[in-house]
Amino acid sequence: MSNQEEPILVVDDEEMVRAIISEKLTLSGFSCTPASSTSDALQKLDQSPFSLALVDIRMPGASGMELLREIRISYPDTVVIIVTGVSDAATAIEAMRLGARDYIVKPLNLEALLLSVERALETRRIIKENREYRLHLEEKVREQTKKVRELFLGALRPIAQALENRDPYWRRHSQTAAEVAASLAREMSLPQEVVEKVRLGLQLHDIGMIGVSEKVLHKPGPLTEEEHNHMMAHTTLGGELLSPIVEDQDVMAVIKHHHERWDGNGLPDRLKGPEIPLSARIASLADAYVAMVSPRPHRQPLSQEKAREEIMKASGTLFDPHIVSAFMRLPADSLVRTVGDISESPAMA
Repeated sequence: MSNQEEPILVVDDEEMVRAIISEKLTLSGFSCTPASSTSDALQKLDQSPFSLALVDIRMPGASGMELLREIRISYPDTVVIIVTGVSDAATAIEAMRLGARDYIVKPLNLEALLLSVERALETRRIIKENREYRLHLEEKVREQTKKVRELFLGALRPIAQALENRDPYWRRHSQTAAEVAASLAREMSLPQEVVEKVRLGLQLHDIGMIGVSEKVLHKPGPLTEEEHNHMMAHTTLGGELLSPIVEDQDVMAVIKHHHERWDGNGLPDRLKGPEIPLSARIASLADAYVAMVSPRPHRQPLSQEKAREEIMKASGTLFDPHIVSAFMRLPADSLVRTVGDISESPAMA
């Protein structure tokens, strides 16, 4: 960047000082704009950006220290150098604390002033370049994360398609449970990043059903204990299938632990209470709710009202009471819209 692209604001109530500084910097290739007071300087800052401001302290009206504070708040890209006749050390320390890049005492050594200006502007350039680099890098990371996620979901597509071919309900159940869980996580004021992890986990949570036999999957009556254990093994199998390609622990917790119970009697690890990861606790309730309002091979779907009653009854046994409370705060009509007419689809156990 050439000096002509580095506009400098020269703020001093003495016209002669402004003229001397401006002449020196103009001869060095800078573009200088004079200002005779703090109010004049703020007006000019509001009209156009400046890379650097040379600011006197003692001026009529608001002081240069007040101008320094305002520049650091409202014009953070403008570097400030104090140029003053005040040689008090405490004032110099306070100016630097407020963000001044340098503190130069009059009478001026113009060569030293020029060197200070060049150093300050070089530091400003480096800071801006680093900031722009970080922003660019963050954007690159977001793009790369999106690509990785797309590749990851693409790798799962053959498994998901195979499971959907066995039972078309699987995808709709998972997507619906994912949206209920996302609504629940938002109601709990969890960060958006956690909301998305819970959503993704629910979209994938039943991928292990690919290993459940057709006989058990579509059995029209209650399952035996052996059949129930076989069905529940889908959590472990899902974890084994996805662990090589899913590194996020919150997502994996949903897949592996969405059938744990708050009282410690769930599967596969019989985790109890807070031992169960939060994402899995949210997933457990959302998964159960969607299952309740969906038709099953051995029963008709529950009504929305009855399903909410069952959720309340299971507070403290199946489900985390705090999550149940958050679920009950969700408007019933929003749950109806989310679940939709899922009763038309054939059920998945």
